[in-house]
Amino acid sequence: MQTQKSLWFADVEGVLTKVQVLSMAGEFDMESIQTISAARKRLCDVFALSECKNLTHADLSFNKLSTLEALSHLPNIVSLNVTANQITNIGNVFSIHVPK
Repeated sequence: MQTQKSLWFADVEGVLTKVQVLSMAGEFDMESIQTISAARKRLCDVFALSECKNLTHADLSFNKLSTLEALSHLPNIVSLNVTANQITNIGNVFSIHVPK
């Protein structure tokens, strides 16, 4: 009998998948996602979030992220929590629009 893996155990540990993103957000379409909370998931790769073009709030705190490159092309981000990660490359994250 084959056991079913938990949603958080992907083929590559620490890599956030599209299926996981959709499940966490309770959405069926990546572009519909506005808020994501993926704190304390031991993530080192969140490239799947680059498809969330309408993402406004992301909590990625307490993971193992070393880069924010995946978030560089998300123009609607207004709140981003990356506390307690291992960030060494912020990519173009400063190009994210910060509302006044």
